[in-house]
Amino acid sequence: QITLLNPMPAVTPQNIDILALAKENFDPFHQLDAELNSMRMAHQSMSKALSSKNQTEDELQERLCKLEVEYAELKAEYMEISKKSNLIQDDLEEKTKALENSRYELKIMKSKEKAISAELALKLEVEGKQHIELNQIKSELATVNEARDATTKKLDHQ
Repeated sequence: QITLLNPMPAVTPQNIDILALAKENFDPFHQLDAELNSMRMAHQSMSKALSSKNQTEDELQERLCKLEVEYAELKAEYMEISKKSNLIQDDLEEKTKALENSRYELKIMKSKEKAISAELALKLEVEGKQHIELNQIKSELATVNEARDATTKKLDHQ
């Protein structure tokens, strides 16, 4: 401790280092230089972090662009498939309606066929009865003709 009562000790090689060290610790420029170096280091660190974040952001932007392109392609493909699906669905509905109409027409035709078959069976039955009657009439006619011919021959002989 240096005071008026205790004058400064003589400069010796041992206390030169102590004095230089003390001067450095109390030098305002030395402190500012240290702070500046500290700020430079912090700036470099932040700059590297920012650069890394910018690079990551650029990579993410690039990836986003690729995904957007892929999304657009998939959306176009979906629209095309959806359009084809709608066409197929419309075609299926049309064919289903045609099939239903054909089934209905077939049912009507079968119904008509049954009616015609029944009518034909009735006509055949009537025709069969008429044929039997006709044969009976022919038989009777033949009998009558034979009787007439026999009568005519008897009359001619007399």
